[in-house]
Amino acid sequence: MARALTHWTGLNLYKVYTDNGLVGVGETLRGQTSQIGYDFSKYIGKNPCDFLLDDSAPGIQMALFDVLGKHLGVPAYKLLGQKIRNYVPISWWSIDMPSEDWVAEAKRAFELGYRSHKIKARPWRDIVEQVDALCEAMPKGYKLDVDFNSFLLTAGKGVRILEELEQYPEVECFETPIPQNDIEGYKIIHNKVNRRIAMHFGMPPPLTAIRENLCDVFVIGGPVSAVIRQAAISAEANKPFWLQMVGSGITTAFLLHLGAVLSHATYPAITCHELWLDDLITERLEVREGYAKVPEKPGLGIELDEAATEKYRTPIPKPEERQVIAIEWPDGTCHYYPDEGEVQRAFYAGNEIGFESGVRMKVVTDDGSKAFDKLYEAVQLRPLWHR
Repeated sequence: MARALTHWTGLNLYKVYTDNGLVGVGETLRGQTSQIGYDFSKYIGKNPCDFLLDDSAPGIQMALFDVLGKHLGVPAYKLLGQKIRNYVPISWWSIDMPSEDWVAEAKRAFELGYRSHKIKARPWRDIVEQVDALCEAMPKGYKLDVDFNSFLLTAGKGVRILEELEQYPEVECFETPIPQNDIEGYKIIHNKVNRRIAMHFGMPPPLTAIRENLCDVFVIGGPVSAVIRQAAISAEANKPFWLQMVGSGITTAFLLHLGAVLSHATYPAITCHELWLDDLITERLEVREGYAKVPEKPGLGIELDEAATEKYRTPIPKPEERQVIAIEWPDGTCHYYPDEGEVQRAFYAGNEIGFESGVRMKVVTDDGSKAFDKLYEAVQLRPLWHR
C-alpha cells in the first residue's frame, strides 16, 4: 500500500463513556471530513438511544451501538434487526500489484480462510495476464471479483476485455467496469457479458439501475441508517449486495452485526482489516471457508487492544517518501509521473491507452542519487516520456 499515496493510511478511533462506567468504541478512516472539527458536545449528558440512527458522525454512531449493547447485555445485531445468519461471507482485498505479488497475497488469504478476492484492475497493467496467473496458482473455487473503478471507460473497449476474462471460471463478478452514469453502456455490457455486474449503490439513482436492469449486484456502505435504507431497496428489488466498510477489526465486527440482519447481504463483504499493521482488537476475527462468525458478546463483541492503540497512535501523519511512478510499455517507452493520482487522472482522461498487453507499473524509489533527484524534480513540473 505504500505506493498508493492516494489511499487511506490511518484511522480515527473514538471512545464514548457513560455515567454507569461503560465504554464504547468506534472508528472511521482518517481524513473523513464529516468528523474533522465536528462538535461532539451534543452527545454529552444524553441517552445513547437518541443517536443510534444519527449518521452525521459514523465513528461515534458505531461506539454508541457498542456501549448500548454492553449496557443491555446483548450483541449489537439485536439493536439492528432480526438475525438471519450466524456467519457472514467476507473477501480479501488487494490494490493492483504485479502478478507474482497478487499470487503471494492470494496464497496468504487462502491460508487465513478466505475463498474470494477483490482485485483492482488497472489500465497500467495487463489484467488478463494477472488473472491467468492467479487462476493458475490458486485452488479451484477461489473466486475473483475484478474491480475496474470505471477504468475501462467505454462499453466498446470494455466488452472485449471482459469477454476475455469471463473465460476463467474463477472470475465471478465485474465491478464498475465503466463510469456508472453511462446507462446505455451498462445495458450493452450486461447484455453481452456472461458474468455478474456490480455497481455502487447511488449512481445512477437506484430505481434507474433496477428498472433498466443495469447490474446484478449492489455495493453498499456508509453509516447505519444509510446502509439500512439501501439494503431495504435492494431487498425489495431482490438484488443481492455486499457490504463495504473499510477499517480495522473494530469496523469489521460492526459490519458482521449488520451482515447478520440484512437479508440480501449474501456476497462477500469488504473491510480490508487484514491490511493494517494491527487490527486493534485482542482476539482475531477468524475466517473459515470464506465466512466470519458474527460476534455474540455484548456490544460489538470485541475488546479494544489498548497497547496497540498506544503503539500506533500518530497525531501527525508520517511524511510521504519521495517516489516516481513509471508506466512501462512493451515497445520500451516509459512514462514517468509524480504520483499515482496523476497516473489515474491521465488514464481516466484517455490520455494513456489502458489495459494493453504487456504494460506494467514500476515504482522508482529515492536511492539518494543525483539521477533520482533530477527525475523527481522534473516530474513535479510535468510527466515525462522516455524511450
